[in-house]
Amino acid sequence: MTFRYLQCPLGFLALIIGAKIVHAIDYNITDYGAVSGGGDDLAAIHAAIADAVPGDRVLIPAGDFQISNSIVPKAGIAVVGAGRDLTKVEFMGTSPKPMIRIQSSGLDGVELTGFTLDGLGTSLATQGIEASGTKGHYIHGIRVSNLTDGSGFGPHGIYCSGSVRDSIFEDNEFVNIGVASTWGAGIRLAAGCSGNIVRGNLIDHVGRGGILLNGATDTIIRNNTVIRSGQTGPGLGIEVWGDSDRTIVEDNVIDHWLSIDRSDFVAVRRNTVIAADGSLQLIGLEMAGGTGNVFTGNMIGVGHHIGLSLSGNAEKTKTYIARNTFTDSETWGAQLQDDGGVVRQLYFYQNTFSEADSELPNLYDAPTVGIRFNAANNGAGIRQLVFDGNSITDNDQNAIALFGHLKTAGIDQLSFVNNTITNNGGSVIQNYAGMPNIEWHGNTVSGNGNNNVPSNTGFTANAKPTVQVSGPNTVGVGETAHFSMIYTDDGLDAATDVLWDLDSGLPVTAENSVMTYSSPGTHTIALVVWDEQGRAAHATHTLTVVVPTDSDGDGLYDHHEIEIHGTSPTNPDTDNDGYFDGAEVYFHTSPLSDEITPDRSVAIRKTSIAEIELTFATKLGLSYKIEKSSLLTSVSWQDVETSIPGTGQLATRQYPITETPSQVFYRMRRE
Repeated sequence: MTFRYLQCPLGFLALIIGAKIVHAIDYNITDYGAVSGGGDDLAAIHAAIADAVPGDRVLIPAGDFQISNSIVPKAGIAVVGAGRDLTKVEFMGTSPKPMIRIQSSGLDGVELTGFTLDGLGTSLATQGIEASGTKGHYIHGIRVSNLTDGSGFGPHGIYCSGSVRDSIFEDNEFVNIGVASTWGAGIRLAAGCSGNIVRGNLIDHVGRGGILLNGATDTIIRNNTVIRSGQTGPGLGIEVWGDSDRTIVEDNVIDHWLSIDRSDFVAVRRNTVIAADGSLQLIGLEMAGGTGNVFTGNMIGVGHHIGLSLSGNAEKTKTYIARNTFTDSETWGAQLQDDGGVVRQLYFYQNTFSEADSELPNLYDAPTVGIRFNAANNGAGIRQLVFDGNSITDNDQNAIALFGHLKTAGIDQLSFVNNTITNNGGSVIQNYAGMPNIEWHGNTVSGNGNNNVPSNTGFTANAKPTVQVSGPNTVGVGETAHFSMIYTDDGLDAATDVLWDLDSGLPVTAENSVMTYSSPGTHTIALVVWDEQGRAAHATHTLTVVVPTDSDGDGLYDHHEIEIHGTSPTNPDTDNDGYFDGAEVYFHTSPLSDEITPDRSVAIRKTSIAEIELTFATKLGLSYKIEKSSLLTSVSWQDVETSIPGTGQLATRQYPITETPSQVFYRMRRE
């Protein structure tokens, strides 16, 4: 067993047994022969790493240091520079290598921070950092720059080639990565990776894209910035591809193409996709396959031909698309295309599709429209879509256009309710004739080139269900909010599919849902339910998350008094019976009735093997005492404590448990 001693503030020596000492010893690479600008420093770096044990730090001071091969750290150590603007590690190798390699089994818990990895434009620096089969890393505050290898898959600033788990990549910069390569990217998490967090990174000037997932599950991608993507390949700011299930993509700012492809239960919220530099790529926001996904509050602006694209040969089903803005598309505000994969059971709520207006050569030489449906010859159909409360305005030509085989491929069962469709240059809806089932009501239509609209057709065999959200209006930070659904269907169909968006965390597909919110704010809770015939019901609920406060000092949070107890948050004794509301709730009496009070109520519990705790309610203005006895005779009671003031609140006292006498009784009495 290893013993380490630490000096405590009061001068005593504290013995720490088996404790993890974080950053116990620093090893500076200059003590091992490294010299800024003095040639290959790899041996010195590895010598410092060899001496370090878990919890230690290897320091790379300010300066320019060179490496001829990959740096290979050890488990549990930190490699720390003086700051990415002060410490630079340059690659001077003669064979293709990643600059840092974290791949050995058990090489877990590595921290990297405070330096720049500079590939110096050589094609031999294949990746900035390459990791696989490890976990628990913390890579933050570094910069990776000037990687030019275009011969293979990459280069990447960070490439987790497989099974990297539970790691954090934050506050890093990736600049000039594979600019001439169709695969050059900032960060890639590949198959088998899980539970990782990518947040607060900057990716600038890359051949392909910013943050790319393929087969990586349970990832959080948040607050990243991607600019100048797609210098050679498609400009994919963020790509969640191929079974990258349960990914959260929130609050990122990217220039092009946020893509979700064949991945399920993904949440995409509050992202901005705008190309401020005037560059143009194919798509703003894409779902090329998946089920149980939610897209809410995203802003898609200039820099794309298609604002929202649902295409590809994978199924696109049971998805909620709400409160997004798609504007300034060069070709279509939205494209819904089956391409051999069914498009079914999607709910569009309060989105904006506006100003699709091609100022450049049109991508497909097709009319510029707000929303375009296209049923391919070999398609599986576009069915059971609801457009509710959307704004489709100021598009160059048609607001909505249906193309393809309406009857044979099945563009059918579309519902348009409560939408605003105004000031579009062409028709409100083109080519709808022949659709077996279309619902059209409550829409505001004016100022279009042609204001003709369809009549309600079909849908006679099945009435729409209805649903409501039951849940609190207010909760405190850190409290769990519980939500449930109230579902009815006049057609007597059961609810077969449920999708919740709780404005935080992952989508939920159970009938009941819970969420704990970590910061104050207002959240829109959304619920979509589909019945056996594929018809949808939708409801929203506003939840306010507050920092818990107890304004009147009665032991109850204000929002609990309003939401749960019905008591006053500004009067500590709502029923004026001398007992504060919190004390009455604690003892399950009524804080709303002065006839039901916690008078003489005492709760007792054992807090440890050597202590008991008494809790009792005190009435304002009275005085109390605690007595004890081992015999329970009238003359055996002894005062333990007297003159305990009645404040209206709970009073709590702790008393020791002793071996003798073998039993002791306590009681509380008014004085």
